[in-house]
Amino acid sequence: MPFPKEEEFQKQQLLLSKLYKLQSQYREANSRLKSKEERSVQLKQVLEKEYHDVEQLDKLNLTALFYSILANKDKKQEKERQEYLKAKLQYEEAIKEIKLIKRTVEQLRIQINLLKNSEEKYQLLLREKEEFLLSLEDESSKNLQDVIDDINAAALHIQEIEEVLQEAEPALHYLNETFNQLQSAESWGTFDMIGGGLLVTSIKHGKIDEARLGISKAQFYLDNLSRELRDVVLPTQLNESIDIGDFNSFGDYIFDGLIFDFIVQEKISKSRSHVQSVYLQVSTIEHMLKNQLQELQNAIKAKMQQKLQLLKN
Repeated sequence: MPFPKEEEFQKQQLLLSKLYKLQSQYREANSRLKSKEERSVQLKQVLEKEYHDVEQLDKLNLTALFYSILANKDKKQEKERQEYLKAKLQYEEAIKEIKLIKRTVEQLRIQINLLKNSEEKYQLLLREKEEFLLSLEDESSKNLQDVIDDINAAALHIQEIEEVLQEAEPALHYLNETFNQLQSAESWGTFDMIGGGLLVTSIKHGKIDEARLGISKAQFYLDNLSRELRDVVLPTQLNESIDIGDFNSFGDYIFDGLIFDFIVQEKISKSRSHVQSVYLQVSTIEHMLKNQLQELQNAIKAKMQQKLQLLKN
């Protein structure tokens, strides 16, 4: 039994295809416009570089320039004028193109606006057709349901991975910030041990204080990351090489209540190494999950195409 609104469905499908094409052209036109505007700025800079008095040169018209070039006997001056004329012609051509592209962008915007409801109408009809096919309870409806289940499962996995990545990004930021502060503190500490004086000691401890602040922020996001990681399945080789428990106890490894400079120096070095180790672990997790995310997105894209084919047939 065919879908009762098949003709309307096909019509909206064509309109949606046209809308997507117009949107693609719109993005391309805006990209070209940006490129041309940047180029016009560069050409304007060439004009400013060639002459000191830009305002006076901007008043020169092309006809006057042509006659000036032809009549000028001074080769050096002629070359300068020719370079200016070339840049001016290129600049004016770029301005013309910018005006044309802006006009195209506006026309595309109007056309897109006329079709803006086509996607909503198409999606409504698509859902109606989906419900219709599912109600038939035949082999095609079963296949459709299997595809939908796969899409939903992948979408849930994507959401879980994105939640992990949202915590990993700031954790990496503060770990890197902490590492830099500890590295700086270690350098100042070396100077301090050979008699750097009160100022050097003050700078070293200032770096340590900044590192402490970074450690606190990193620990916050590492706790969140550890929590979110419970919802995702990491590859076996990654689980074997990374101890998630290190994230929860990260702050415990960092120095507190240190008194003597030589002890502090040793603790700084160990703390820096530990921060680096945790950073590498989080970075590895992030990289692995981003790869998984891409694979899932590709899988959903393929399943959506499969679903679309089932709905079309």
